[in-house]
Amino acid sequence: MRTRVALALTLLPLLAAPACGDRTAKASLPATPPARPAVTATGSDSPAVAPVSKDAKASPATQGAATMTGTTEPHRRSTLMPIVPGIVEKVLFSEGQRVKAGQPLVMLKTEDFTLRVRQAEAGLEAAQAQFDNAALAYERMRGLRGKEAVAQGTLDQVEAGYKAAKAGLSNARVMLDMARKAYRDLTITAPYDAVVVRRMISEGESAMVMPPAPVAVIEQTDLLDLKLQVPAAELSRLSEGTPLVVRFPATGQEVPATVKFVVPSANPGSRTFTVLVELPNEDGALKAGLFAEARLAAKGSTEAAR
Repeated sequence: MRTRVALALTLLPLLAAPACGDRTAKASLPATPPARPAVTATGSDSPAVAPVSKDAKASPATQGAATMTGTTEPHRRSTLMPIVPGIVEKVLFSEGQRVKAGQPLVMLKTEDFTLRVRQAEAGLEAAQAQFDNAALAYERMRGLRGKEAVAQGTLDQVEAGYKAAKAGLSNARVMLDMARKAYRDLTITAPYDAVVVRRMISEGESAMVMPPAPVAVIEQTDLLDLKLQVPAAELSRLSEGTPLVVRFPATGQEVPATVKFVVPSANPGSRTFTVLVELPNEDGALKAGLFAEARLAAKGSTEAAR
């Protein structure tokens, strides 16, 4: 027993030595290095980058780059119809032909209306004769009444006949004017300078009034309308006279233009506003029905100066 105790006391210093060495080694380890503060380099090798502000606004050039779209339309489009019924005698135009205001396009047969004019002329002659006779009788009775040679009642009757004859004469004149107008309406003319885009009748066909029988469709294309659809956010930039640049992607054409009118109410379906632009087209280079893109002309540019 004494031998075991003595042996333990002998080995105890030897076992304690490694443990102390471990604690000493752990204590000698350097502490964790502190985090290095972030440094913004300012040298030539690492240029500083300025932060982008969230409130930064687009440049004026970017602001003016908004694109509006629309389709060209003829300035005026009319479907011509006869005013009086008749049989077509002559068609004096073809599709694609340019016509002038007042130019005859269709002529109807005139026989019936010639007779109507002659009938109205005869009616006017008869009404004129009745009026002359009534006027003569009225003047004679007035003179006799002044001498008290006839009763007042007789004068009243003659005066009534005179007034009736006068009204009949006026009616006969109106009837003749109507007959002559109907005769003139047998010739259908162009109401303005235009291009015939569709022919809808031929010689020998009946041109009816009820139901209407169209004879032609014409369009005024020397001036085109471009209706742009503009969102509400862009509307404040546009007003009458605002310069624009209009481009046609299908043809590559680009022309200057100005705003003619801004419709003050939005379209119920798209919630956009319609802006009307008129495009001069005397040479016919532009066509109706083309898709177009428009943008605000830059200030000081050639387009804006125009």
